[in-house]
Amino acid sequence: AAFLASIVSVWLARYTARRLNVKNDPNPIVETHRQPVPYLGGVGVFLPFSILLILFCGPGTWVFLFLGALWVLVILGTIDDLHPLPWWLKLLIEAVVCSVSVPMIFSALQITNNPIFIIPAILVVLLLTNGFNLIDVSDGLCCSVGAMIAIGLFWAFLFYSPLSRLDTAPLLLAGTLAGFGVFNKPKASIYLGDGGSLPLGYTVGTLIVLWLFSSSLSLPRVIVSASLPSLIFFEIALLSFHRIRKGKSIFHGSPDHFALRLAKHGWSVTGVLLAALAVSSFLTASIALLWLPVFASWIYASSLLTFYAISFRQLSRIKVDA
Repeated sequence: AAFLASIVSVWLARYTARRLNVKNDPNPIVETHRQPVPYLGGVGVFLPFSILLILFCGPGTWVFLFLGALWVLVILGTIDDLHPLPWWLKLLIEAVVCSVSVPMIFSALQITNNPIFIIPAILVVLLLTNGFNLIDVSDGLCCSVGAMIAIGLFWAFLFYSPLSRLDTAPLLLAGTLAGFGVFNKPKASIYLGDGGSLPLGYTVGTLIVLWLFSSSLSLPRVIVSASLPSLIFFEIALLSFHRIRKGKSIFHGSPDHFALRLAKHGWSVTGVLLAALAVSSFLTASIALLWLPVFASWIYASSLLTFYAISFRQLSRIKVDA
């Protein structure tokens, strides 16, 4: 249902964007982006997601709190796509949305509101909200990574959470992102834009912290919750390091994204997408740690950190324009 509804909704969003001339002009930072591409992908994805979430989960308090915050970010991002806003204003609004919505959703689902848990949860959601925005620089990349994380969260909620009824949310998200991927695969005919990447990051981040804190903490549980979005954290770390190294603000655009570095090294857009899917599949497989002995979590975490350390070093050697 989510996949088919998303295909229809994204097609209509693309048609509307073309009619209204809502498009993303070629970006000098992204060499593969040479023609204007329609925006409004976020509306195309999250409209069917919202309707189906209410239909399948019911009109619960947490659903409306969650969707209310999500749509504030859809609107904020869409405005920014049309008329770029100051970075500090966007960040301030995002921080307010996360700080208000996350504790309220926790309360609605009767999850502990202890500040020891709430403050890190808010920070994680805020970080991922912006992290998905950063990774959205290559065709199919953002929606594919998001869909793989959603699949992992579906299994996590279904089999390893007292809030198993929430498994519908990540499953619907995976379906709608798959439908969007039909139009966003190389060569993309519509983009998520900030109006899609910001609410996607918020959705993924909120579901991760809800799953993490819905039960007693354990090493495998913490490693799984950190592993699923770790490619996003890697992108944030890579960008921040190189922008600070160049004396730039971390909020200033640059071609230091891992996808653009791989493209500069000769990788095709499709090659970057397939590599990201392969890594994301490995990250999704971390769900198996929940059924394995604790030592398996240490082995997995060590392997993952080693992979990221090597990747960071190799990617940093690829020269990109300032």
